[in-house]
Amino acid sequence: MKRTITLNLPFGAKEVMHPKEEISYIMRNAETYYWEFDGNLVAEQTFDGRYAYLHYFEFWISKATTVTFRSHAADLHLCYPIEIGEQPLIMHDELLDIKLTLNQNRASYLYLSVADFHVDLPIGHYIVRGITLDAGLFRPNIARSFEFVMPLVEAKRVGKSISMQSVDFLIGTLTKYELDAIFQNLNPKVLDNEHILIRHQIYLIKLSRLKIMMGDGSINTPLTIIKHVREILRLIIDQYGNKALIGDLAESVQVDRSRLYKLHKEYYHCSLSTYRNELLVERILREYDHFHNNLSGLAYELNFAGLSELNRFFKKMKGQSLAQYQKH
Repeated sequence: MKRTITLNLPFGAKEVMHPKEEISYIMRNAETYYWEFDGNLVAEQTFDGRYAYLHYFEFWISKATTVTFRSHAADLHLCYPIEIGEQPLIMHDELLDIKLTLNQNRASYLYLSVADFHVDLPIGHYIVRGITLDAGLFRPNIARSFEFVMPLVEAKRVGKSISMQSVDFLIGTLTKYELDAIFQNLNPKVLDNEHILIRHQIYLIKLSRLKIMMGDGSINTPLTIIKHVREILRLIIDQYGNKALIGDLAESVQVDRSRLYKLHKEYYHCSLSTYRNELLVERILREYDHFHNNLSGLAYELNFAGLSELNRFFKKMKGQSLAQYQKH
C-alpha cells in the first residue's frame, strides 16, 4: 500500500544507530529508524502491507519542539495515541485552520487531506500507533453500522480538501492486545501475511464500532450493557478462540467482572463463562470442516495448547471427543 504520511524532521536532525532509548513496542519486520535533534530522540517504524500501511512514532522530548507530519495524498487512518500525557496533542493544518485532537488512550479515525500538520511536543514521552486503512472495506451495505466513519470514507472517495476526525473511543485492554498481535505477527516472508493483516484490520474496525456504541450513551441499562458485552465476547472468540478471557473483556468495557457475571445470570440464566464456552464450541464446529484431517491444526488455530487440550475442553462441553461427536 502506498505510504501517504511522513514525519518531516527539524533541521539538523541526525540518524543514530545506537540510540539512548529503545522503541517500546517492536513491530516485527518493520523499517525502523532513530533520529536525534536538540537533545530529543525520535523513533519511527513502518510496515508496507498490500491492504494496510502501519506506522508508529515514538518521541522522547527533553526540549519542547514542534514537528510536522506531511500527508502526501488524501487517505483514511486509524490513529491510536497510547502515550501522550495529560494534555492532548493537536494536529494543526494552519493553512485551512483545521485542528485534530489526539487524546491519550483515545483512538479515532482520521481523514487527512493533502496538507502539512504541525504538532507541538512539550517535554515528555509520546507514542502514536497508526494504520492507513483500505477505505474499500467500508462497503455501502454496511454504512448504517459504521455511520461514525462513513463521512470520512466519502471524503476519501471524492478527495475532499478538508481533513476530518471521527468521534474518539477508548483504547482498552482488547485494543492494546490486538495492536501487539499485529506487530508480532507481521511477516512478509509467509504467504498468508496479507490475510493476517486484513483479519487484524477488520477486527479492529469491528471493535471500534462496539467501543463507540459503549461510549455514545445508548448502552446505559443493565440489559443493553450485558447484550453489548455478549456481542464483544462473540467478536473476540471469533478472533482469539481459547485466548478470549472474560477478565480482559470486563476491563475493556470498564464494568466490574462480578457485575457482568450477575447481569448475565439474571438475564440469560447461565454464567458468562458458560456462554463464553458455548461460543467457543460453536467456533470449533464451524472450523471443523477446514481441519477435519488436521485436528492439531484446528487446536493451533483456536489457541489451544494442543489437540489434547482441545479434546478435553470439547469432551467437557459435549460429553465426547470432537472426532466422536462428528461421527454422529
